[in-house]
Amino acid sequence: MENTRNGVCCGSCIMSDSRRGMVWKHFHASRRAKISLFFFLFTIQIIAFTSIFHFAYPVLEGKPISWPNSLLFILETVTTVGYGDLLPFSNELTILFAIIVMITGILLIFMIIPLLLVPYLSTIFLSAPPRKLPHALYNHVVIVGYGELTKALLESIRISDLPVLIVVNTPDTARLAGRESGAKAYVIWGDYNDPELWSNAWVKNAHSIIACEDERTNAAIILGIREMASGTIIAVIDKLVLGRYLKYAGADYVLSAKHVTGQIIARHAALTTHIDTMVEETINGTMPPRYSPQEENRLRIINLPIIPGSQAYGKTLQELDLFDRYGFFTLLLLRKGNFRLYPTGEERLDPPQCSFL
Repeated sequence: MENTRNGVCCGSCIMSDSRRGMVWKHFHASRRAKISLFFFLFTIQIIAFTSIFHFAYPVLEGKPISWPNSLLFILETVTTVGYGDLLPFSNELTILFAIIVMITGILLIFMIIPLLLVPYLSTIFLSAPPRKLPHALYNHVVIVGYGELTKALLESIRISDLPVLIVVNTPDTARLAGRESGAKAYVIWGDYNDPELWSNAWVKNAHSIIACEDERTNAAIILGIREMASGTIIAVIDKLVLGRYLKYAGADYVLSAKHVTGQIIARHAALTTHIDTMVEETINGTMPPRYSPQEENRLRIINLPIIPGSQAYGKTLQELDLFDRYGFFTLLLLRKGNFRLYPTGEERLDPPQCSFL
């Protein structure tokens, strides 16, 4: 019986701690709750100071004072207005009390309000992100969703000089994307199920559309835009087993970042001497006929491991002169998990290193 009581008490303590943790987490995350608490404490402070001054002033100064005059003096002192109606004071304790009230007022008004109230008002009056662009876009890349994958895509697409438009479904995400992407991309927001959003995104003129949301959202988006889109539709998903449903919805390509990353890491771990065509590995399924160029005109990205004994081992890119000799352009180097984009000719190829050509 005692063990049961102890177990019940421990369970109650855990639940109580969990509730307190949830309340504190909510309070810490809510700026409105912090501002409400500040005004509550400020009101309590004014009431306390007014009461103390109303009862202490007749004793210390020998003069009666009404409640309205007590409140007026406290507000004048806290806000540092200080008209001086009751000056001069004859008792040093009254002067000390007035100094304490002034210091408290400075801390509350000139420190706490800028930290809490100003940021809150800024979010209220902050202009809403755009729902449409001021002009038409042509031959651009539309990226649906914003996250780490979108940030990586922005860096990669920069080499193509194509305009980039990020489309999201909430104004907060749009503000974040606009802040972090800067001049790299346009940003608009709206309801993914609203055809007007995709009309505002000019998907009919887009070079390609990359959907980076979850599988269900991607499928709904592709179903909604496939009739108006003339460019390539690419779906980036988490689970590759769901790729066929995205293809049924109308995606030209279905990619899984985890699947591709796993393949690349496995090849690097094995460090074999074969050459991989990254484009062919990352695309799930065959290329649609309308996007099948002649083999001799096809742009290919090659992953070339650098191992001891190879002709490139220990040499610089300038010494290899790959572009003049073979028409290869070195896009980036991978060394110990770190990518170096557009390496210079002085870059020396040492294992473990792979060159992406």
